[in-house]
Amino acid sequence: MTDIKDTLRAARLAVGKTQEAVAIEAGMHVTQYNGYERGRSRPAFPTLERLAVALKTTVAALSSDIGQISADDSNVQEMVDALRKAVASALGVPATRITLSIGLD
Repeated sequence: MTDIKDTLRAARLAVGKTQEAVAIEAGMHVTQYNGYERGRSRPAFPTLERLAVALKTTVAALSSDIGQISADDSNVQEMVDALRKAVASALGVPATRITLSIGLD
């Protein structure tokens, strides 16, 4: 698996943007984005969504290292909630009607 820091850097270079440009488009300070590329911190799921838009890619493409998330990771619930809202929005139904099931192989 590729680490998120390497994936972010490769995606940024592929679209020819500076760290500052990506940070501005994703609504954060360049220091915060730089920390992600250096591996000092990991973006939460909502931040990853904004980065995917700024980098003209998808969350799935940026999350190739998603297997590193553990069941006690505080971002897991945020990711589930964001996914539930995204699916509900795409289907035009309330998020309360969406049930998610996640299987691990």
